[in-house]
Amino acid sequence: MLALPFKRPDGDADWAGALDRYIRRAYSARQADAHAAAGRLVDETRRLAFAQPLTEKTAGLLRAALLRYLRLLGSLERRFDLGELELASVWRSAFNPSAKQREPSAQFERAAALYNLAAVLSFEATAEQRSDADGIRRACQLLQLAAGLLDRLRELVAAEWAGGARCGDLCDATLDAMRTLLLAQAQRCYYE
Repeated sequence: MLALPFKRPDGDADWAGALDRYIRRAYSARQADAHAAAGRLVDETRRLAFAQPLTEKTAGLLRAALLRYLRLLGSLERRFDLGELELASVWRSAFNPSAKQREPSAQFERAAALYNLAAVLSFEATAEQRSDADGIRRACQLLQLAAGLLDRLRELVAAEWAGGARCGDLCDATLDAMRTLLLAQAQRCYYE
């Protein structure tokens, strides 16, 4: 079975600084100072979600950290206009690490996190012991979940960057091919 490769950030995204500047501009310096710890929490959660290598020992931790990071991004999106946030992140392509993409968008950060969550789920599926019915069922379910995340990612990417240049791992054709591969592997589990 094949797992999706993990996407790596190139440097840190300064959430604490971006949130501080936004809150100072939109609200007040006092409010910005009161929420400085929250910005540092987002930075730390991001670091935990992307700093570790993907192995059998770290897969569960990475999944939990990515889910927490995605929840934080959702919470920030409900509270702030992330389009006005001066945050630029740089990500390396999962298939060609020398290729980088820089986007001044929090949605790009969400797209990278969703992709990496799909990669973790596909990795966990390949590591699953498929010698009994429960292992086969878990592997099949993880592969289907990863394919569903890629569907969601495709919608997000199409809405955010319609017609724009993207890394090869986030273009429609690649996401569709990876989704099809994951579903084919899930179907193969059924026949094991």
